[in-house]
Amino acid sequence: MSKSFDEKFSLQTNQCSPYDVTSICSCNVELVSEPTDAILHQQSRFWIILDGKAEINIQGRIYDVEKNSLVFILPYQYTKIIKVEKPLVYSLVVFNFELFNELIKIHMNFYNEDINLIKLISVSNIVNCDDKKFEQVVNIFEKLKDELGTESLNFQVKPKNNFTGVYVSSQILELISFFLRQTMQKTKKELESEENYSHIIQYIYMNLRQNITLKELSKIFFMSPSSISNYIMKMTGYNYSDLVFQMKIARIQNFLLYTDMTLDEISTFLRYADSSYVSKVFNSKTDINISEYKKTYKKVNTICKIKESPVSYKIVDYIYNNYDLDLNIKDVADKFGISALEINYHLKFLVEKNFNCFLNYVRVNKSVQMLIDTDKSVTEISEEVGYDNSRTYNRNFKKYYHTNPSDFRERVKNKN
Repeated sequence: MSKSFDEKFSLQTNQCSPYDVTSICSCNVELVSEPTDAILHQQSRFWIILDGKAEINIQGRIYDVEKNSLVFILPYQYTKIIKVEKPLVYSLVVFNFELFNELIKIHMNFYNEDINLIKLISVSNIVNCDDKKFEQVVNIFEKLKDELGTESLNFQVKPKNNFTGVYVSSQILELISFFLRQTMQKTKKELESEENYSHIIQYIYMNLRQNITLKELSKIFFMSPSSISNYIMKMTGYNYSDLVFQMKIARIQNFLLYTDMTLDEISTFLRYADSSYVSKVFNSKTDINISEYKKTYKKVNTICKIKESPVSYKIVDYIYNNYDLDLNIKDVADKFGISALEINYHLKFLVEKNFNCFLNYVRVNKSVQMLIDTDKSVTEISEEVGYDNSRTYNRNFKKYYHTNPSDFRERVKNKN
């Protein structure tokens, strides 16, 4: 059963907690006594149904949920409760999917298993627990609430204790592993019998940095560009470009929190030519200007003993702050305790470039301002941004600006 084109999504916040933008997890308890509008979730979440019975549409599939049901919703999946036979009472845990996906796939995959969380969870968003397993899951939820407090009772939200991050992360990881194991116990026949739905919006989210066009989407989903455009508009209330921008706002927030990159550099990474436009829209979407946002919320290192900021951002930040040194991929890999292959994986994931391409990209863009603002020679500038010789610098400069540094400088002067 597909979702009707006559409905729109309510777009939920991309923050785990409305009270602390740096939070990696929050807890709540909710009661639903009647059908709901469709909601597009920007953060992943677990529900454990404590009481009640209802029908819920998750990403085009209809599920019966009742006491003992555990629900796992991925970022940019939609839900709509379409029928309530008995009011639903459920505990809710919202968490940062990117952080935990990375922890599992990169840092905790000790046995080199082929782990694809999105694929596994997309097979089925719900598992039904027997009484023993239900008690086990409820116990995890209670531990999280005891540690973090309950969001709807915001005056009771607790301050973070020593090792809160470690403790909370261990509970979330236990929930994820529990859900995955229950999902994988389904027989092959059961899995094959479940209809494969086209998740257009989720596909856009998972390929955000590719700047996929409507024409390209039409080839992937065998729909015309206009049909996809109408589908997105009627499902979300946004046109295609606005929806992509909503998703990119979340990415900008992460860059601001976890790196020292400027808005100009972040905008370039996300392929926006005008950073002032990004800043203006960011202000309107978050009700806070970018400089104040960064000043107020950049306190990640005080959150927990583990490193909250995903390693992808830390690698980008390290290269950004040390581009003028004699960097090589082996030294950077050693610094982060991972392989060179993983360094490239993280960079391709976040900035769509391997190590060498990204390093050259940063160096060249840093040199542009020097060419404009100073009278330093090309040789001096090439050395200051980390190149051994001007010949290598010239070659890389041409890749991005299709001219050499001297001609670029002359053109800028003539234009001014």
